[in-house]
Amino acid sequence: MNQKALTIIFAILLPFNCISQNTPENNKYQVVEKDIYKENEKIIETSLYNLRVLDEIEVPTHQAPILLLSGVDCDFCDANIALYIHPSDIDTLNVHSGRNSYSLAVKKFDFTGEELIYESRVFYGELRPDYFGIIWVQKTLTSTGWKESNYVLNLNNEDFSADEFNESNQELIKRFEKLKMSGIIKELNQISMNEPP
Repeated sequence: MNQKALTIIFAILLPFNCISQNTPENNKYQVVEKDIYKENEKIIETSLYNLRVLDEIEVPTHQAPILLLSGVDCDFCDANIALYIHPSDIDTLNVHSGRNSYSLAVKKFDFTGEELIYESRVFYGELRPDYFGIIWVQKTLTSTGWKESNYVLNLNNEDFSADEFNESNQELIKRFEKLKMSGIIKELNQISMNEPP
């Protein structure tokens, strides 16, 4: 099977493999084409293809849950499936040209599929007491070795401002694994992909 055929199969299967760990796919919401419904009422209009509702996050500073969505903003294009974060009480999600999109949890290998070159894990929920957010704990292979970083969206704010935690990835993952086991936070499943040649 050639690389192009594998890419097409991967693109078809991808949306079905990024559901949150320890959580069944959220069935409170229904997706009809590009729109999201709750109790037979349209609540969000999008222009996303392959739209899925992955989960919701209840944040005390917001009146309505914040939805984690996946999809792609073009049809028959080579764009990656992305993560979208959107309050369920705002009826339109603007996604044109990659707006409001984030990466899913990924294990990326070189084009041979043998060497890991990038990895991210995505945790969400109450990351610290009274601090609700989504964090990408990531590492990238460089010419000098692995470079670690993290990127946090603070969901307590209306604009989901960016933040960073001053802890090593190892400390973060250890802490988040404990929080995940206790049900305080959740984690998106990782997807695997190869770097194109």
